[in-house]
Amino acid sequence: GLHVPSEQDGHPSDSIQPGEIRVYEFEIKNRAGLHIYHPHSHEKTATQVYYGLAGGLLIRDTEEEKLGLPSGEHELPLVIQDRRFDENNQLVYGRTMHDRTLGFAGNRVLVNGKSDPVFDVATRAYRLRVMNGSNSRIYKLAWSDGTAVSVLGVDGGLLESPEVRPYVMLAPGERLDLWMDFSGRGIGSELILKSLAFKGALPKMHEAMMAKMGGMAHGGGNAGGMMGGMMGHHELPIGSEYPIARFRITRVAAESSRMPTQLSRYRTYRLSETANPDHAIPIGISEGPGSMLLNGRAYADDDIQPFERVPLNTLQLVEISHAHGGHGNAQGQKHDGDSKEAHSMGEGKGEAQDHEGSAGTGMKGMSHGGGMMGGMMGMQHGQAKAEGSSRDGMDHAGGMGMGDGMSGMGGGMGMMMSMAHPIHLHGQQFQVLSRSVSGDDTSDYETVKEGLITRGLKDTVLLMPGEKIRLIKPFEDFKGRFMYHCHNLEHEDLGMMREFEIY
Repeated sequence: GLHVPSEQDGHPSDSIQPGEIRVYEFEIKNRAGLHIYHPHSHEKTATQVYYGLAGGLLIRDTEEEKLGLPSGEHELPLVIQDRRFDENNQLVYGRTMHDRTLGFAGNRVLVNGKSDPVFDVATRAYRLRVMNGSNSRIYKLAWSDGTAVSVLGVDGGLLESPEVRPYVMLAPGERLDLWMDFSGRGIGSELILKSLAFKGALPKMHEAMMAKMGGMAHGGGNAGGMMGGMMGHHELPIGSEYPIARFRITRVAAESSRMPTQLSRYRTYRLSETANPDHAIPIGISEGPGSMLLNGRAYADDDIQPFERVPLNTLQLVEISHAHGGHGNAQGQKHDGDSKEAHSMGEGKGEAQDHEGSAGTGMKGMSHGGGMMGGMMGMQHGQAKAEGSSRDGMDHAGGMGMGDGMSGMGGGMGMMMSMAHPIHLHGQQFQVLSRSVSGDDTSDYETVKEGLITRGLKDTVLLMPGEKIRLIKPFEDFKGRFMYHCHNLEHEDLGMMREFEIY
């Protein structure tokens, strides 16, 4: 999320060998907020992040300081990560076909590197700076007693005004700035931050298998053959409900601050200001043999498609969508409006709007690193034979060979692999213009839609199955190459990364 020159952006070509040193030096141009740093060594990112090469950069500014938000011991970083531990309580990283194609998932959730964390708090307001440092796990954050979640900011910093939601979604790489007031609670009482159940994180066929196994999809020993390989060997299914952290009231505070009604102001964008209002830059998600693709291609250094070359100092309309069974929207898309789309999710409350609407506001997080990690996998290609599936489940059999870990570009594999993807764009942060979903995925979308924060400045956005997201992104100040990729780190290592060349 940092707006820095290309040569300071951690490009794969800047990877160093053991014993080498590379110094990064840049001017901070961003507003106050929390930003993530980690390596991007091609095909090694996930492993390196998983074992600790990542952290957070917290930026402050005078606008934020004037608000008098909770600070010091009342501002808590929460770096949420899932990790896998074996029977000897040793940290392990998965290398199965399941881990590579769907993303690594652990059997334990850590906060700031600790399992089953407890935070002792007073009867007053706290500021929680939340970062998802997991490889692939998506969280649906909520309070155990039904208290609404108050959102002050997102990836790029503070919102114009707080958002109050029943829950909030948090994908890998995303950050949230939350307000929580523990006033009025009894000494000794506890409140749990948990992740609620939801659908759509994984392919529908996989979720159907989990349901048929009674929620035991990630247990060891109950699934064999293809089923066992698909399910992996962990006991914390993605999309299930589980606790993350406990907050224990231990003392009475003399006073507490109130949540501001106005937080921040920043530039917003209009569709009419973009250089390409009728021809969005596409980011189409698909898959190929042993790879995950963007715009029909896996990552390769200096492989720039014509629409990935962007003039300096322009605003660009970008469209992210699923392109399974095709070749990933390899051409820019013509748009005549969204009248045929179902369930448009633009909120109309200040976020970027189609036509003459104005774009939203936002800002986010902090987090003090806390041993962030990620994961890749040994790239040996396992073989499995699976029954084909539609997004409706496992009803339609049709032999779907999965030779090198993944194969079969076409309807069957595409439908099977339609899953959630957190898409991260390097360089300046963007504003979401609209979200829409249609077809068989609308019912799953209902389980997450109230937790998708559309307002604010973002650098990572969660694309759910069947969804299309349109956003406005500035490309200002710096020429050079800037990456965009899936922040499911296993997908990134399987090639789901491309780059813009700014000229």
